[in-house]
Amino acid sequence: MSRNEFGNKSARSRAHLTLVQSMPLLLSSDDHETWWSYFERKYGRTQVTYAQAMETSYVRIWSELNKMADTWERDKQGLYDVFVVLFVMRLADRWMINRGDIDDYTQMAAYYFSRIETGCLERLTTVVQSLHGDLASMKYGTYLDGIASYMADSLLERPRDSAMPWFEVYKLLWTTVLNDQELQKRERVRLRQLAQNERLGTEQCKMAAMLLACLDFIAGDDENAWERITTSQAHVEVEAWFPYLADMASAQEWDRLQRWLLWLRPYMDSAYLSREMEIYLALWKELQGHADVESAYRETMVRLLPSSFWEYESFLMEKEDYRTWSDACVMLGLSPLHLGVEVLKRAEKADAKLLLPVYHHAIEKNIKAGNREAYKSVVKLLKKLGSLYKKLKETSRFEAYVKQLTEQYARHCALQEELKKGKLLI
Repeated sequence: MSRNEFGNKSARSRAHLTLVQSMPLLLSSDDHETWWSYFERKYGRTQVTYAQAMETSYVRIWSELNKMADTWERDKQGLYDVFVVLFVMRLADRWMINRGDIDDYTQMAAYYFSRIETGCLERLTTVVQSLHGDLASMKYGTYLDGIASYMADSLLERPRDSAMPWFEVYKLLWTTVLNDQELQKRERVRLRQLAQNERLGTEQCKMAAMLLACLDFIAGDDENAWERITTSQAHVEVEAWFPYLADMASAQEWDRLQRWLLWLRPYMDSAYLSREMEIYLALWKELQGHADVESAYRETMVRLLPSSFWEYESFLMEKEDYRTWSDACVMLGLSPLHLGVEVLKRAEKADAKLLLPVYHHAIEKNIKAGNREAYKSVVKLLKKLGSLYKKLKETSRFEAYVKQLTEQYARHCALQEELKKGKLLI
């Protein structure tokens, strides 16, 4: 940066600081637009250069803004706090967009974003629980309209990889402070207009359709929600629906939960992160405890292999279905060296023969890898395979197999060396 650029930047910073220091305090009588304008002018330009500063800034901003409303009437204070949470979440999204300015973003950002996410949800949940039920009839309608508008705008503008729980917040607010028929009617009209607005980008139109689907869900109109998402070709963010599904489980709406899990299944492809897969299958497992869905649960795990393998393995162990487990290991090319010791012991105790194909396929796979480390793994696998054949009183078959390998791969010097070290040459 040149001296002139540095000087200009410093001058702008000083001017901004002077403006902020001269800003009057917010009043309970101010409208929500005045509140939001104040938030933006005082904190909207907050920048962070390292990940921990995100949480530090979040705590400071929340504390300073929250303190302003300490003496206000309870419901007005609560509505104000909702706006503060929405603002902080939007600010966190900006930090994500500008992540190139954060030195340790890759290493630490996920941790601090998760802390901000948890903090925002906890604060918002506490706030809505403190509010009276029918705020719309208490002359707070314009504030509620403002919350609905800012929240929808935030979702339309959020980065695709936002770490903030916008969909969960959307559901929380529309089932609590915004739970009013007239408000929902106005929101639906506004979202329909956005979804059909050709001047908006395609992704924003799809997001408007997604939010309409969220309102359909809240109204219990699942079929319409699915049709709306499918028709709009909106990107299905599976993790966004998990809080909704968790609410079904809490309400013991088991039939409805099963329908949603089945509808989401095609979107749970094998590329999904283990965390999302774990949550999805955990919901299936909880459902299994309350409904006759074993067949559907099993089919789901099979369809989602290999990402679902560990849950599928646990299911098969409970059923003592060791043959299917063995077939799955072979099909997926899993090495016994990467499987749980206790699982291997259980399978061996049940029927040692079922382990033979698992070891044979793993040995062949490691030989084809063609490197020294893989050959060392071959020796480990062969030694265990030998003990299995011995247990089955079929040592001659093992000796014949080792002889065949030795002859077949006679030109693989490194393999021959490792077999010799392992005292496996016959």
